[in-house]
Amino acid sequence: MRYTLTAMNAHDLPALLALFGERFARQFRAKAEKRAAKGKELGGGARWRRWAGLVQRRPLVSLVLAVAALGALSAPALDLRLGFADAGNDAAKTTSRKAYDLLADGSPGFNGRSSSSRRATARRARRSRGR
Repeated sequence: MRYTLTAMNAHDLPALLALFGERFARQFRAKAEKRAAKGKELGGGARWRRWAGLVQRRPLVSLVLAVAALGALSAPALDLRLGFADAGNDAAKTTSRKAYDLLADGSPGFNGRSSSSRRATARRARRSRGR
């Protein structure tokens, strides 16, 4: 549903602007003329207009600065560790870590695939080779 509305808007917006664009342009021109008559060259947002002009004059510099800023902001995500913590992450001297190590050493499948799933996988592999 969302894709349909987005695609519809992408196709309809240029058509609507073709129909009503002149009406919008007249309103913008009228406001600009009123501002000029009052002696105001740039209305509210003069700073943004200057910023847009700077970006348009030097697009490559603006692109490099924007990518560098985004890279600096996203740099902490490089050290992000995702997953569930278990007792294997504890210090080696804690009792919970010792218990985890005992279970992990003595129990097949405790910290990985169980032996029954390994046997089933091996049987399937032998059957597929035999065919």
